[in-house]
Parts: sequence; structure tokens; C-alpha cells
Amino acid sequence: MPKILNGLLNIMARITKPLTNTEVERAKAKTKDYSLYDGGGLTILIRPNGAKLWRFRYARPFSNKRALIGLGQYPSVTLAQARSIKDEYLSLLAQKFPFGDKQPNRPMNKETVNNAIRSMGYGGKLVAHGLRSIASTYLNETFLEQYDVIEACLSHEISNAVRKAYNRSNYLEQRKPIMQSWGDYVESCSTGL
Repeated sequence: MPKILNGLLNIMARITKPLTNTEVERAKAKTKDYSLYDGGGLTILIRPNGAKLWRFRYARPFSNKRALIGLGQYPSVTLAQARSIKDEYLSLLAQKFPFGDKQPNRPMNKETVNNAIRSMGYGGKLVAHGLRSIASTYLNETFLEQYDVIEACLSHEISNAVRKAYNRSNYLEQRKPIMQSWGDYVESCSTGL
């Protein structure tokens, strides 16, 4: 095959036939993980235990490195919902929005959380600030007298200038059980327990 033709074949996007609801529903577990492709980076991973997990593969905007984000489990997240979430991510990628990129010493943009909230179906019901408020209330009621650690969990700056100048602790070890408790609480809310 001529080199130029080979090069063109390598840069052309793979044309993928979109999945149907029936294909997703009928996908059976095998002895090893396998994926079904919907196109545009959306795949569903079928696990040997029968779990069906939506995934979105993309290239990070600034580094162009390949990355993968989980979008939820079928049937809790339907094919239509997974496509909608994928489309929102594609829109963010077109704007060079660095979701999922770890950028040390740079706070996360509040719109990252707001976009995630919208993609989960809570647009108009909840915003990032409201979520932080819920977290702060829960943590302060649950972990009395651990104010500094809770503030570190919420990434709040120390308001007292003297304390800010001298206290360089990140409370990493103390934050772990608090954040685990918050994660457990959120999970229990999502399951209605």
C-alpha cells in the first residue's frame, strides 16, 4: 500500500454504527471484559459479572493524551442519557475545557462541577455552591470541633491573616475519614437509604 494512502487511513476516524437499545439490553457477559462502540468516543464495557458500564474516551485538550471517563452503569444510565452526557463533554472539549485534567496548584473551575450537575439531570435544581453548602452543613454537624480540617476539605482559605501566614498544614490524613464519610453519605442519599 502506498505510504500516503496508509497515512490517510491512519488519520481517518473509524465509522461506527450507533448502538440500539436492543443491542445494549441483549449484550451478555463473557469470560473477559469487552466493549460495544456507539461512536464519538462512547462505549459500553460489558464485565464478566454482567455489569454494563458507560465510558467516554477522549483526547485531553491541552496535552492531547487519551483519557477515559465513566458515565454510569446501564440501566441506571440509558443509552439516550449516555449519548446526552457524551455530547455535553464533546461540547466542553470543543471549547478546550480541561475537565478531568489534573492541574496542580490551580483550583477547579466552578463550571466543571456545574456542568457535571447538569449532566446528571439536576440542572436548575442544584449548583456547585449549593452542593458545597450541603457538604459544609453535613460535615460541621458530623465532625464537631474539626473546623480547620473541614475548611481544608472544602478548599476554603484561612481568613485570619496570622493563622494563614503560619499554618501550612493541609490536614491530609485527617481529611481522609471525613471525605470518606461524606462519600458514604452521598451514596446513601442516592440509594434512598
